[in-house]
Amino acid sequence: MGAAFPSACGKTNLAMMVSALEDQGYRVWTVGDDIAWMKIAEDVICTPSIRKLLLWRRARGTGMLHNPNVMGALHKNTIFTNVAMTLNREPWWEGIGSAPPSGLINWKDEKWIAPKGPAAHPNSRLYRSRESVTE
Repeated sequence: MGAAFPSACGKTNLAMMVSALEDQGYRVWTVGDDIAWMKIAEDVICTPSIRKLLLWRRARGTGMLHNPNVMGALHKNTIFTNVAMTLNREPWWEGIGSAPPSGLINWKDEKWIAPKGPAAHPNSRLYRSRESVTE
């Protein structure tokens, strides 16, 4: 499938799909969730020529309830920006699916106190590097 979608419509969720038929040889392979230049050959075979190596999305509101595939992919090759941190240096944000742990440090690197503002910045992000890509 190749398509162009507007901002904030779920492109990264689509890019993080896992095939229910993977055990039968059908898998989901993502060229990019933002930009991918495609070369269409005479035999109508599409070949990616330039692709971004990151999948990214807003962190706040991303959690196991609504985005289990995204959450499952965040255990490696991921950079978090402007999120809160637990005492164990684990990222945390509103909507992640758990109550705020005690001792939480907000995105400003201050001890977080709930009524005084969000723990993670409203525009906090997570950037996940794709596995090795060959042209």
